[in-house]
Amino acid sequence: MWLEPQASAQKVREVAANLAAVTVDPLCDRMAAAAAAGGPDAAHAVGTALVLSALDASALDGDMRRTLGLSWLWVAACRGHAGSRMELGRAISAETASEEPRRPQAELSVLAQHWFGAGTSSGATEPRIPGDATRASRGSGGRVVGDRPPRVTPPQPLTEFTRDPVEAERAPVPSSPRRGRLVLPHGIGDAKSAEGVALAKRYGVLVDGPVPCVGRVPAPGEILEFFDRKWPWAMNVARHLQNQADQMTLAGIGQQGDPVYGFNTGSVTLDPILFVGDPGSGKTRLAKAVADLFGVPRLLVPCGGSADHGGLSAFSRGWSTARACAPVQAMAEHRCANPAMILDEIDKASRPGGQNGSIMATALSMLEEAQEYYDSCLMAPVDLSGISYFGTANDDKLLDAALLDRFDVIRIPRPETKHVPAILETIREDVIERLGIHPSAFPETTKEDIRRFRELFERSSGSLRVLRKAFRSMLGVKAGLQVRADMDQDRVLN
Repeated sequence: MWLEPQASAQKVREVAANLAAVTVDPLCDRMAAAAAAGGPDAAHAVGTALVLSALDASALDGDMRRTLGLSWLWVAACRGHAGSRMELGRAISAETASEEPRRPQAELSVLAQHWFGAGTSSGATEPRIPGDATRASRGSGGRVVGDRPPRVTPPQPLTEFTRDPVEAERAPVPSSPRRGRLVLPHGIGDAKSAEGVALAKRYGVLVDGPVPCVGRVPAPGEILEFFDRKWPWAMNVARHLQNQADQMTLAGIGQQGDPVYGFNTGSVTLDPILFVGDPGSGKTRLAKAVADLFGVPRLLVPCGGSADHGGLSAFSRGWSTARACAPVQAMAEHRCANPAMILDEIDKASRPGGQNGSIMATALSMLEEAQEYYDSCLMAPVDLSGISYFGTANDDKLLDAALLDRFDVIRIPRPETKHVPAILETIREDVIERLGIHPSAFPETTKEDIRRFRELFERSSGSLRVLRKAFRSMLGVKAGLQVRADMDQDRVLN
């Protein structure tokens, strides 16, 4: 419920009544009953109590308490409680960093920004709830660096910020600086032709003015903590990303009027990264996770086996398949100027110089430092400077030298046997999220299961792909046994 937008008073009353019917413990139940019939302060109190109690509960009970607590904070936020609005914004901001968020990134960005804006405008002064999404930041060495709101704020899909310089000296720094990019600074070429008019309608969001930038800069230590939990064998990637995040933080990107750094209208954009590793080492999944961690939408472009420029380049006008290049497609689809492009298995694409073109040659022109790419369909230069490029490859030696020079090459180590429990937990979370069920309804993984998967992992030379297939197969078998056991129990009771 807490990921829903602000609702009417009647809807909020109905939700509060339903939440009050959930049994937790006598104290929380009494608080919930009072909150259902009370005002925003009562709902905030029960929400805060539940979120705090989740920190000391078991994984299953803690997840239930946290979800219930955030739902009560949503009730309080809809009723006008400033502190609840800020807490809800932080929780939604943290959701954008999850590997598989429950909602599209752009939708979460807008929702988080709404609650932060509402909380700021109503004068939120309440302290943050310690722990969970608002837990104190930790440095790379694990040291707590402060129990205070991080300088980096949640995703901000905003438009260009402009203000008169004289007025700027007198006026305070705004809490929500608007930002955006002119993706098509000169508009679409031959705009008055029939094809030009049709393309203007199709890509109108990019033509009508500055295109919003989305994304978030993770708080200090957040990246290292995320990788330590999800990708412990790839901490070299975490350190590289943390370095870029620190640079964006110092530049003020993603911040709102910070008293130390001020603010910056730049976008959350990472330098091009090429993930190199053996087959089955999880490179593609890691690239997706990085994009999600920084809160930017992503588009996967399969490059393996492509004998031409594939789906990356534009298809010129005059053909029934005419369309803009893939980055423009991604910007139009997600309505933002800084999505991430994942060039999957780019080492298996044809090299530059082929008769039908090549993905490598197209990528090379897109990765030029000028970042102004001429789109043959739009017949106009496009600003691609906000795009983050991630490539995956098994052998970087197969890439053209000029293209390879555009990337920061990071080699992904193979996971070790000791990492199997972390891998299994991540796969389990993915399946639960995909099916949309509560963790309590899902079969647990036993110590014997882990032992067997460690043996399989070693036999498969550390392939994550083999491990993932086997784990999902095991879950299906256990789920079938559980269903039949439940049916037999029903027959006995009836």
